[in-house]
Amino acid sequence: ALRLYREAADRGNLRALVSLGLILESGDGVPKDVRGAYGLYERAATAGSPDGAINLAVALMQGTALPRNVPRAIELLTAASEQGSAIAAFNLGVLAEQSVSGTPAQALDYFRKAIELGDVRGYRAAAVLLDEGRGTPKNPASAAEFLLRAVAADSGDAIEELTKATKSWSAETIRAVQQRLQQAGYYQGSIDGRNGPKLRPSLQRWRSGGNLLLKNG
Repeated sequence: ALRLYREAADRGNLRALVSLGLILESGDGVPKDVRGAYGLYERAATAGSPDGAINLAVALMQGTALPRNVPRAIELLTAASEQGSAIAAFNLGVLAEQSVSGTPAQALDYFRKAIELGDVRGYRAAAVLLDEGRGTPKNPASAAEFLLRAVAADSGDAIEELTKATKSWSAETIRAVQQRLQQAGYYQGSIDGRNGPKLRPSLQRWRSGGNLLLKNG
């Protein structure tokens, strides 16, 4: 497999460059060569590979095997995002939310773009910003919409979070979730703004088909 990856990489196959880099970085069946891996990511990124750009950007942000270079990492992520990488758009949103690059006010647009490109993590991330009013006006109704989209689209993490008796979300946003579920005919409990196990049956029904009732945007 390593020989074939090398042959494909030598012929300029970008996926092979990235795959070979992952093998060298992890030392999977070969001597570990982190710097060699990053060199392959650099080659792939320069040739237009979003995956190569993302992997190199992560290394530059971490600043362990390579000198930390945040501006270069942002440049790589931006290029990957413009090429259609959902992961890059999401990572730019996280960095903006943390004020590492950009501002929390810009994060919501990055998360929306990540969603459009197919990264469902953007739903919860957008909901957090709207729930807390971080960099954007607080909007419980919109936060609830994004949360319910997460319930419908992710691997089940959103349901688990919403059915635990935690205070991760404001009472206003949970009330909006309950109202939306009630409108869909999935919830008959009180609109009390409390999450917990009582929401599980309603959320599971929503996950099975309620997402079709959500508004766009």
